[in-house]
Amino acid sequence: MTAQEGITRLESSMKKDHADRYLFACRKALLLIRLVGGRVPFRFDAGDQVGFRIGELHLTVEELATGRARCHFAWERVESLAVGEPETDNRDLFQG
Repeated sequence: MTAQEGITRLESSMKKDHADRYLFACRKALLLIRLVGGRVPFRFDAGDQVGFRIGELHLTVEELATGRARCHFAWERVESLAVGEPETDNRDLFQG
């Protein structure tokens, strides 16, 4: 995946703040990041209080309160991004 593809995915379902971070647009939203060869995607939801910054080489997950980077995902390792809301409260079904 490329940074431009990431922007396209995040822009459709997230909002941007004054610091150019992508934020969840609602309380139940979540983001799944699947890495190449990975079995289980990384999962972030609105309760995690994080924002997402897109750089040329990495997708960075930042803490909203401090702006401190929590983790980085190299675009060359990202297979897919999925943003949406769970269809049920147990979150087994996902709509993006």
